[in-house]
Amino acid sequence: MIEYFFTFGIVIILTAIAQYCYKKNKILSYVCSFLSICILSLIAALRRLDVGVDIKVYGLDFFNACRYFSKMSSYIAFYKNEQLYFALNYIVFHLTQNIRVLFFIMQFFISSIVYIIAYDNMKKRDTNILLYVIAYLFLWFNTSLNILRQSLAIFVILYAFKYIENKNYFAYYIAVIIATLFHSSAIVCVVIPLVDYIAKKKNWKTYLTLSIGVIYFILFNIRIVAMLLNKINVMPDKYLLYLSRDGNMITYYAILKLIMIVVIAMYFKKSKDNEINRTLFSICVYDVVWYTLSYFIKYGYRISYYFLPHMILLLPRMEADLRKSKGRSTFILVSIILLIVYWVVRYSVVKYDGTIPYNFYWEV
Repeated sequence: MIEYFFTFGIVIILTAIAQYCYKKNKILSYVCSFLSICILSLIAALRRLDVGVDIKVYGLDFFNACRYFSKMSSYIAFYKNEQLYFALNYIVFHLTQNIRVLFFIMQFFISSIVYIIAYDNMKKRDTNILLYVIAYLFLWFNTSLNILRQSLAIFVILYAFKYIENKNYFAYYIAVIIATLFHSSAIVCVVIPLVDYIAKKKNWKTYLTLSIGVIYFILFNIRIVAMLLNKINVMPDKYLLYLSRDGNMITYYAILKLIMIVVIAMYFKKSKDNEINRTLFSICVYDVVWYTLSYFIKYGYRISYYFLPHMILLLPRMEADLRKSKGRSTFILVSIILLIVYWVVRYSVVKYDGTIPYNFYWEV
């Protein structure tokens, strides 16, 4: 665990320097951010292959399978879906035959998106780069070491949120299509423009509550719905195998996420009431709702993974809106404490995602 906190500490210091010196020395700011991205990418690349459950579930097998295909098209056609992920695997394998290069590239891609979003929002609305990075480190970095394909898809979706903000829904749906080429489950993000539509309504809280009720009604009847869809050949037989429950493994995270939502809601009234903040807040609420999907469908909680990272966007915006309020410092302090508690519980106590303990590849 010390490896993560040491890494996070260095990245946070470098990002703080990047934030502080941006107006005076943009080159130094970008250099510090680039170094942070490289450090995170190296931590991802240099880990032992037992750091992250999905590496042995599919990551290593998919990568090593490239040796049996002389053509990329044949390799991609064999797996049929998620073409961009398999194309990346194939290219890296035939250039280096080293899966650690793949890990480096993937984390570099994800971390770069976080910093691009942070700089873009800092320029447009004077948000704090450091808060974006802190939220990413404690909400998602460890999970990105576990789920490989889906993390790439998720951060394509997160980057594409700017199209929602600019009301360019066509570009957003193109981004969703691109994300599905990394992980097919990204198709669920077609509903996010609908969330944005609800958030713009005058009685958006009422619509939000009603929609949650509808979702839970569907969830409690999910087996009936799935059987009907299967009968009319909309849902393939293989998906019926997922209609089993994962038990109460999600309770800890659901409670912690709910606490975060409550804290945000408390300060939401003090911040500027704008439609984009409403949309982001609603997406974070839906994250908690969809996370309970695992009580009804095996691995269903992974759908919520497309919603959770939007908190990386919401927290800095809330902080910027609260700068003239007395509650700003308390909001920052409470948010960071909750993020750290979430990280400790999820990754260290429950050891979910299998990223603790961290071991370098040369350690026995």
